[in-house]
Amino acid sequence: MSASGPILRPPVETVLLVKKLTTGRSDSYTMDTTGVVEPFDPRGYGLSPLAATLRCRAPRLIAGSLLVAVVVFFAARDPGYLSPTAGLRTDVFASGSPDLLVRLELAGLVGALVGGTHLVLLTGRDAAVDLRSAAKYLISAAAAFIIGVGLTWFVAPSVVDLLISTDRLASGSRQAILELELFLPVAGGLGMATAPLLVGLARSGALPSRLGERTKGMALLLTVAFAAFFSPPDPTTFALYAMPPLAGVAVAVAWIDFR
Repeated sequence: MSASGPILRPPVETVLLVKKLTTGRSDSYTMDTTGVVEPFDPRGYGLSPLAATLRCRAPRLIAGSLLVAVVVFFAARDPGYLSPTAGLRTDVFASGSPDLLVRLELAGLVGALVGGTHLVLLTGRDAAVDLRSAAKYLISAAAAFIIGVGLTWFVAPSVVDLLISTDRLASGSRQAILELELFLPVAGGLGMATAPLLVGLARSGALPSRLGERTKGMALLLTVAFAAFFSPPDPTTFALYAMPPLAGVAVAVAWIDFR
């Protein structure tokens, strides 16, 4: 073949396979009009490194979260043992029983928390992200979450008694009482951890240095989803679940955007 002859290119699938085998990366790739294969960068669509990692690694994150959720579901045979009062227990786990529903909620919550932690760690592999520079904020967020869960866990029975005495909660509803005693502490932990977590992600480069409307909207959406899924069907308990994380978001916005 002469030097001026046509240039033969290998199939795109071969190029992708070689790239994956030589670099160990399984990222998506795109091909321009000249046939050159380039890495697909979600940040070209205005996504932060955290959102870009979520988009690229979603299947891996979902699989890991589901695996954790399944393990927790079968391990937590009696969720009543985890409540502060440990007074609501049953050996019946038939379909539709309150304890079965609480086990599903508990498994989903733990899976989501583990998936979120995994997402942050994967984002730290991005060249534009330096988690070490924000280590004090991230460690503070983890410590604040544990402290918040512990403190709220101790006061949860008093909150339940108050809601029952004011007819905001039915005393015979085992599912509602279990949900409050198990998941209200998580709301307290999220409330204390949200501000340092968002500040740490912004300082590390995983989120923009100024929290945009998209980030604020996603934080609010996650808060509402958490309160809707894990609180009893009552506006008072919904507010109790939503207020701590919302307060954390407000503190983070004031800290990052107005400091």
